[in-house]
Amino acid sequence: MIMQHVMAATIGIAVAGGVVWSRIPPVEVVGSHVSTPVVDRGGYLDVDRQLSWLRSDCNKEYVTAVIVDSLGYNHTMDARFLGAPSLSARSRREWQVPYTMPQGDATYRSKINFHCPPFFGAWPIEVSLPDLKFTVR
Repeated sequence: MIMQHVMAATIGIAVAGGVVWSRIPPVEVVGSHVSTPVVDRGGYLDVDRQLSWLRSDCNKEYVTAVIVDSLGYNHTMDARFLGAPSLSARSRREWQVPYTMPQGDATYRSKINFHCPPFFGAWPIEVSLPDLKFTVR
């Protein structure tokens, strides 16, 4: 009877450890900035991030971006499928600022969803990246 409890506890600890390990975010943002702090309407916002990879076993990543304009309206940009993570220490992305965006201060907000084992697409790991400020002219 005691042996069954020991086995059940061992299996429970192993499963819990596996779930905890599987939820570790694959990337940490070390630094980020916009290379174009002032952007014309219809122009391109250039986002540059320095990354530290914590794990390399994820097979897909999707990035979603939103630009919040000076009036507080969210301009949802397209979600981009980036394929397998490149594991590069640097990430550069360009996003076109909508022509309809009002002038003034704006915020670029993004997140990345990673498909990592053992849950892959059934339970992706979402990493919210730091907000970046820029100005629309």
